[in-house]
This record gives sequence, structure tokens and C-alpha cells, in this order.
Amino acid sequence: MDPFQVETAWEGQPLTREVAENLIVEKKRNLALVFPPDFSKVLEQCQAGPVIVTKNGRPVAVLVSVLEDDELERFVLAHTPGFRHLLDDAEQRIQKTGGVKHQDFWRVVDGAT
Repeated sequence: MDPFQVETAWEGQPLTREVAENLIVEKKRNLALVFPPDFSKVLEQCQAGPVIVTKNGRPVAVLVSVLEDDELERFVLAHTPGFRHLLDDAEQRIQKTGGVKHQDFWRVVDGAT
């Protein structure tokens, strides 16, 4: 996935919600995320712990601070349903078959190198 560029102005003017919506309608941008002015304060709150995001009083998301790349990778994998399903399937197969014996595993690994 390519990184995205953060824009705070359009043609020399502040990038408001209305301007962002028009950019999408006019197909000048595919996506626009408009954050409240105090959003940096919310991000700072993440340093102390997860921040619950609500819509109409109901929780819809959680903002979590990530300090290191490997921490981000673990977080994404742990919260990716497809990966979680893959792990659950593997665990069920191990429960049914008993898995692979330690010696057999290393024999296959050593043979592959």
C-alpha cells in the first residue's frame, strides 16, 4: 500500500470539510479524511492508553498508540480476521492430528535448505 499525503490546504485556502467533499465529487481526490482541529490532542491521549471513538454515542473504533514497527505488525495481524481464521484452522488441525513431531519438523526443515 502506498503512503498517503496529508494536505491541509487546497489552492492556497484551508482544506475544510466542504472543500474536501467537492474534491471527491469532482474526482480530484479519491479519499478525504477530515479531522477535528483538536485531533492532535486525541493522538496524545493514545500515549496513555486506548481512546474509544464513538458515533451517536456508540463505540465504533479504538485509537491505539504504536511506538515500534514490530508492535504495529503484531497489532495488525492480531486484528485481521483472515489471519485469525488461519491460526484457528491450524490449531484445530493440530488438535485433530496431534501436529508434527519435533524430529519430523526439523528433518523437513533441514532437507529444505
